Amino acid sequence: MIFLGQKPHSEVIDELMNSDLFVLSSSVETFGLALLEAISCGLPAVWTRCGGVESFMQDSWGYSCEPNSVVELSNAIYNALNNELLFDIKFRKERSLYIRVNYNSKAISSLYLESLEKKV
Repeated sequence: MIFLGQKPHSEVIDELMNSDLFVLSSSVETFGLALLEAISCGLPAVWTRCGGVESFMQDSWGYSCEPNSVVELSNAIYNALNNELLFDIKFRKERSLYIRVNYNSKAISSLYLESLEKKV
């Protein structure tokens, strides 16, 4: 494992585009922006059910597991790496497009404003 340290956004995108799988092993996430960025690059993923990520992740994008379970996490990574469908270029493009359409700045702004209107 190589820890890359802090990187400019453009380099983060390059690293994601050159990766095979994204793993989010957090105990708690309020939203999971890093996971969203990885999916927008078409990456299949493994994630823990740690809060906010469940609001946007779809089972067809990878595997989820319980937080703090090394056994579940390692099984999810193994299953993901052995699931050829996750790496199919068509499905990589579909994942990317879905995130880019539904989670761009305009879409998020609209959702935020809607939630504010409901509270008033």
